[in-house]
Amino acid sequence: MSNSNNIKNLFLINPTKKILNSKFTHRHLYFFSFTLGLISSVLISFELKFLFILFLWFSFYLYLLGNNIIKLKYEDGSFEFKKEIALNKIVDSFIIIGFYLIYPEFGIMYLFYLVGILLNFYNSQSRVVVFPNKFENFFIFTLMALFPKFIFFILGLFNLLVFYKGFYSLHKMFFQNEN
Repeated sequence: MSNSNNIKNLFLINPTKKILNSKFTHRHLYFFSFTLGLISSVLISFELKFLFILFLWFSFYLYLLGNNIIKLKYEDGSFEFKKEIALNKIVDSFIIIGFYLIYPEFGIMYLFYLVGILLNFYNSQSRVVVFPNKFENFFIFTLMALFPKFIFFILGLFNLLVFYKGFYSLHKMFFQNEN
């Protein structure tokens, strides 16, 4: 067995099995993930970067466990995923507010980020299409916390990618030939 399988078993498969055999549900995990995400937004606003990153990524871990449970328990978990996506966007917005409180000079980039969230959150053919995903957001937030002098460039490049994807998706939605 490869090292990656051992790691996956240790951190995802085994905990998922234990949770499935307990009274916890994906909703509990999402609630804890959401709560840790909101706490991380407060931590960054007080410039507690190490704790911010720790809470942020533990929140992500709980989110992954919740997703595993949905995939195992539901044939079509799309409704459950839609609820979770809404919680993610709330957390992302609060984290951006936390960054704004300590680095207000990048306000326009934060605004573009928030507009990008709206641009990329739409319903197409009963399927929610969202870019960027939670990992990408948290990776960018981590870079922003570690390299605050470069927030303008980090978020600027990220926003360009988000807007490209958003406008491309809108173009497909409105101008794609329907057969």
